[in-house]
Amino acid sequence: MTAYVRGTTRVSAIAIAQARLVGIQWAQKVCTGEYKARERWPDYDDKLKAIARRLVAGIARGEHDRRYTPIPEDQLLDALAAACNDEAATWWEKRPARFRP
Repeated sequence: MTAYVRGTTRVSAIAIAQARLVGIQWAQKVCTGEYKARERWPDYDDKLKAIARRLVAGIARGEHDRRYTPIPEDQLLDALAAACNDEAATWWEKRPARFRP
């Protein structure tokens, strides 16, 4: 199985792909609200990190149960949350016209 490496954390490619899909859904949901007029995705601060960690918590639990070499759950959550946020920011930059003001 291929792995995505972020720092010293190895996460399966499937878990990263799932986290990225969650990021796209998150950005689409945010984009339909009051933040639609924003030019760019907000900076990755503590608030966004907490939201992203909450969104990918289920993926992290499932991934942690399947690991042959378990890594600390906090590191796994951080890697998945970062992938989620990165994909949300990428989607925001390329968002379709219907999601623009």
